[in-house]
Amino acid sequence: MTSKHNYFCVYRITNLVENKHYYGYKSSKIHPSKVIGVTYFSSLTKDEGKAFRKDQKENPQNYKYKIVQIFNTHKEALAREIRLHTKFDVGVNPNFYNKAKQTSTGFDTTGKFPVKDAMGNTMLIDHLDIRYINGDVVGKNKNMIPVKDKDGKFYSVHNTDPRWLSGELVHNTSGMVSCIDKDGNKFSANVNDPRYISGEIHGVSKGYFNAKDSQGNRFFITKEDERFKSGELVSIFLNTIKCLDKDGNIVLVEKNDEKYLSVELTPIKKKKKPLIKRKNTTLMVNIKGNVIRIDIGDSNYNTDEYRQLLTTDVLVKRKNVPMWISYKEVIESDTILYKRKRNNKFFLITPWGEFLSCVDAVKQTKNGLTSGDFKTYCYKSNLLITNKSKLINILGENIIGKSYQECGFSHRINC
Repeated sequence: MTSKHNYFCVYRITNLVENKHYYGYKSSKIHPSKVIGVTYFSSLTKDEGKAFRKDQKENPQNYKYKIVQIFNTHKEALAREIRLHTKFDVGVNPNFYNKAKQTSTGFDTTGKFPVKDAMGNTMLIDHLDIRYINGDVVGKNKNMIPVKDKDGKFYSVHNTDPRWLSGELVHNTSGMVSCIDKDGNKFSANVNDPRYISGEIHGVSKGYFNAKDSQGNRFFITKEDERFKSGELVSIFLNTIKCLDKDGNIVLVEKNDEKYLSVELTPIKKKKKPLIKRKNTTLMVNIKGNVIRIDIGDSNYNTDEYRQLLTTDVLVKRKNVPMWISYKEVIESDTILYKRKRNNKFFLITPWGEFLSCVDAVKQTKNGLTSGDFKTYCYKSNLLITNKSKLINILGENIIGKSYQECGFSHRINC
């Protein structure tokens, strides 16, 4: 099996305070100096290992890290580790954290992975082992789910476990989100964390999106990225289309892709939303305050229990009895069930009463004045009336020279 790692090294960790050491082996894709003591702090197991790694992270000034040697293969690195373990007898030497010596057969698990058989017995085997190929054994964690209970305790259960199926146990990442703070520190937090709710921390991908360059290389950037502003990078969805291949798989391709142009791929058409039948129907408000659409031929259309959606009446509950009344009749003890939402900021005051709008004034007065007339009289009530005003035919010639306000026109704020 070809290794995907580029570096194979033997390293040493030294506790400067206790003058205690740890020799280990590590393979990595990047240079070991960027891994050892940075993201990796030994493979020491059990409680001692946890305490050892925790102390390194909390007290980095107490530790020194050294890359003893870098090798081209894991076998060379493993051989050097074995020699060092043997030389210092690290398994029993009190000056070393190592609990056992590396041997050519004891800890070299390269190319192997844990599996289990039908009886639940676990073992380490090579990926080419005939038992794995035939299906006699499967991966140790196959069909297993990492979960947690309501108390926050973590388990690993089978996907048919009744507690998992009933919802008593949830996935261990349920309710968690990967976050980043203002200093760039990344960690997991609960969705109910006050810092997450307040916006002090936010999802690591917030403000980011996938982009591509002219060669098709992808990047994860923000809109503030200079390459995006300059047009060097664009959204991965620009000039693309979703298609179905001959096997029915959904693929995202460029619109100038040869497969798309050669009709080898079939574009996926967006499903049109079903049309709602609106002809000969209207929106009404029933006596319960619910907005419904009914046919104008419906027997309820002309009953007193229904009103048009834009009605000027108000639906209230008075003494537990719902009723439609004029907005002028609403009293403080009424419970309002429905009231038309209006954008009107003012009531119009006229000699014939108050109105919610110029249109209402025209409909209810029916004296020949237009909505434009009411707008002028009520909103510019300080103007003087001339002998050409329409109002002379309605209120008489004695209003000439007076202001519209003196004749009873004005407006007030609609509370």
